[in-house]
Amino acid sequence: MRRLYTALAVVVATAGCGNLSSSAAGAGDSATQTGDSTAATGDGASADVAQPGHTSTLPPPYAAPDWAAQGWSPAKVLRLDGTVRRRGLREVRGLIHAHTAYSHDACDGKPFDKEGKINEPCIEDFRRDLCEVGHDFVFMTDHPTHFKDHPFPDVLHYHKDAGDALVERGGVMLANRMMCKDGHTAMLIPGTEGGMMPVGLDGHIADPTERAKVYGGDDLASREALIAAGAHVLAQHTEDWTAEQLGEKGWAGFEMYNLHANMMAHMNDAAKLFPILLNEDETMHPDLILAALVDEDPRYQETWAKVAEAGHRRVTTMGTDCHRNTFNIELNDGERVDSYRRMMIWFSNHLLIATEADGSYDDRHLEAALQARRLFGVFEVFGYAEGFDARIERDGKAPVEIGGEASLKDAPTIVADTPHVAMLPTDAEAPEIWTRILHAKGGAWVEVGKGDGRVSFKPTEAGGYRVETRIRPKHLRKHFGSLSAKADDDYAWVYANVFYVTE
Repeated sequence: MRRLYTALAVVVATAGCGNLSSSAAGAGDSATQTGDSTAATGDGASADVAQPGHTSTLPPPYAAPDWAAQGWSPAKVLRLDGTVRRRGLREVRGLIHAHTAYSHDACDGKPFDKEGKINEPCIEDFRRDLCEVGHDFVFMTDHPTHFKDHPFPDVLHYHKDAGDALVERGGVMLANRMMCKDGHTAMLIPGTEGGMMPVGLDGHIADPTERAKVYGGDDLASREALIAAGAHVLAQHTEDWTAEQLGEKGWAGFEMYNLHANMMAHMNDAAKLFPILLNEDETMHPDLILAALVDEDPRYQETWAKVAEAGHRRVTTMGTDCHRNTFNIELNDGERVDSYRRMMIWFSNHLLIATEADGSYDDRHLEAALQARRLFGVFEVFGYAEGFDARIERDGKAPVEIGGEASLKDAPTIVADTPHVAMLPTDAEAPEIWTRILHAKGGAWVEVGKGDGRVSFKPTEAGGYRVETRIRPKHLRKHFGSLSAKADDDYAWVYANVFYVTE
């Protein structure tokens, strides 16, 4: 991370922040268009809880797990089944902004020992936990201090004996298809977080002296050098950048949410809930600590709106920023507060990728989807979002996917399908879920459509528009323990990238 936490700061930040949900979610109903309110259910014997209506025609995206009959609850993982759907696109999910032992401040500040040997137990934690949460990819962002001094494929964490497979083109090792013990794979793609956050590097910048300068730089020349090295240059920690800066040349995108910034912004509120973390009788599920913390940072929302309103095409991502370095204390599940698993399971980036004919993909397909902005983020701490879809429908033409653009001349309609929580148990209270369509205008996001089923809006003016789904997670009430009132709060659940409507 760009700033060091003190142990106390991290404890109280992770413990929760009181009521940090957005107050804007229910505003602006006058311009809304509501959708079908037919009750919808998820998959399997467990999914009998009536939830807000959804009209998606997409097949269920998640493979049925062994626990399907008992239903989903915090810490249970659903994996995408790999089917090519959604108008020929395959949905994959993973992390963008994650640190390993090649970051100087990872692994409790001890990524290497005094003899220069890497912290293998920390790497094994990263690999094991990544497999456990079922992610399909990680765009790694190790800090330059160690990253720049170690070659490919070392920085890819390639373990031949574990069954990993390197992605190699032109004699350059570009990514690692990491093998999990159960046969699941996750694509590890290199990147760094210095002055900026370039991901998808096609090898190091050759000259070591120039490498240090470029990896630590934040100017246009550094962006151009990184782009020449195959990278997609992202801005980390959006609170540190202005909309004008992010409108400059060379940027691929920036973060629409960052966990570290979220925690640091509400330290005082978090301190009020500090005793909860240490109470032996507390029944709150430890993985719901984030749910007491999630906040929509107005700095992020405003910058995002201004960049979109200015017409700059930028992908927006959700930053996990995991280091496994902040607080080594076990919660009541026997796992440290900041384990890789706990941070990785809270939320993820979903990419819609165009695969090969046989459904396979590699780093190129992931990077192409990132470049095209076909990305939406989901806070899976509240449950897995099944049935979410957003697109622009046009008269006589193919739909436009998330992140794309359409002309007013084609009579575009922004259409969004509200998801439901996959595989809820039969005894769960029904959550409240609704979807909003927002227009970037006047330096803010203005609601133009709202509903709990299929929601649509016909734009009459050019600009940036996005879709989000919100949730009151009443199904988690018993899992919130002494914070049961949190189940009635309003949270962002799904953030989609911006559609661009032109004249």
